[in-house]
Amino acid sequence: MKKAVEINDLTVFYRDTLALDNVSVSINSGKITGIIGPNGSGKSTLLKGILGIIPVKKGTVSFFGSSLEKYRSKIAYVPQRESIDWDFPITVEEVVAMGRIRPKKWWSRTTMADREIVKETLKKVQLSEFVNRQIGQLSGGQQQRVFLARALAQEAELIVMDEPFVGIDMASQESILSIVQKLRDSGKTVVIVHHDLSVVAEYFDEVILLNKKLIANGPISEILKSENIEKAYGMTLLLNRK
Repeated sequence: MKKAVEINDLTVFYRDTLALDNVSVSINSGKITGIIGPNGSGKSTLLKGILGIIPVKKGTVSFFGSSLEKYRSKIAYVPQRESIDWDFPITVEEVVAMGRIRPKKWWSRTTMADREIVKETLKKVQLSEFVNRQIGQLSGGQQQRVFLARALAQEAELIVMDEPFVGIDMASQESILSIVQKLRDSGKTVVIVHHDLSVVAEYFDEVILLNKKLIANGPISEILKSENIEKAYGMTLLLNRK
């Protein structure tokens, strides 16, 4: 199976504290892959490290066989909601239109074709009526759908989401998961940091289990077993699978 991301010996420190220790793992293309583990296990650190958002001590990362710089325009990143300034004076339409801006061409204006793509993507996430709404005036679930729409407008091949379901209701979570599954079904690769193992078990295809080191990775059915969960979390957790 084609590899979307290949990570080799990634090591990250926060000041003098080891956050990730020699993590080597591959992420398959065309799958929904979850990154799971206890608090402080390095889940968000892994995402930020591979995307160059934070410095790494050592290690290499490739995206579909290319470097980050060569592939960056095809990667959409949805950060944690707490890291976004929701008071910034920008509308839903303007956020989604950012997906049409190409690296090194930030000065270019959106074309009529770009605006049509923005319109269509907002329709896909059911936010057409909020096009002129300031982003902070939306609910948590609506805000996450706006960032998914930006990824769609960008025509990204790899969508990376950091804890996208924190602070949103169950209906919004299921709506976003439905969109994510459609992205996967269309051939996109989606990587999601998440903490709810029952949701991961039901909706995701593969999983990376971390606790500063790689504990296990692979298909859900092979990895979400009691021995792996106990190794990562230090306890046995019950998964509510439908």
